[in-house]
Order: sequence, then C-alpha cells, then structure tokens
Amino acid sequence: MVGIDRTSEGLARAQRMGVPVTADGVHGLLEMENFDDIEIIYDATSAKAHIANARLLLPLGKRMVDLTPAAIGPFVVPSVNLDEHLGAQDVTW
Repeated sequence: MVGIDRTSEGLARAQRMGVPVTADGVHGLLEMENFDDIEIIYDATSAKAHIANARLLLPLGKRMVDLTPAAIGPFVVPSVNLDEHLGAQDVTW
C-alpha cells in the first residue's frame, strides 16, 4: 500500500494487517523489498500524478489500472471488453 501521508489511517490500518506500506509515494514503492513481485498497480492518485507514475512504472513492466481522469490507456469495463485489452499495460476503469 502506497501513500504520501505518514499519518494516513489507511496506511496505518494496512500496516496493522501485515500489508507492506510506504508513505514515500511511488519512489517509496520502487524501493520496497517486494517491488519485483508486484504485477498490477491500482493508481488512485490524480491525473497529473498518474501520468508521472506511469512514466516510471510502465517501463519496468508493471501493469497499471488507472482510477484517475488521466485516461492514458483504453477504457475497460471488465464485463464488456476486458478480453479485448488483456495485453494493455495501462487501462482506465
């Protein structure tokens, strides 16, 4: 779980549940011990932040689900067109 607010209740709760966390944003994610094991990243930041995050993460082979208005990749509605976009690295939900 990645955030930018060290006092975030969400990060604290995730940590209590044993989920690896960082409050150092995407740069903290890149430094996490288990980063290489991560295949899919759900990005719920902002459109501007998603563009920057995608520039860092897509070249590393990570797949991203964009939950922001950035809409870099195709729009996907799983029950309608998921099969059509299974190979996409960055999809918008």
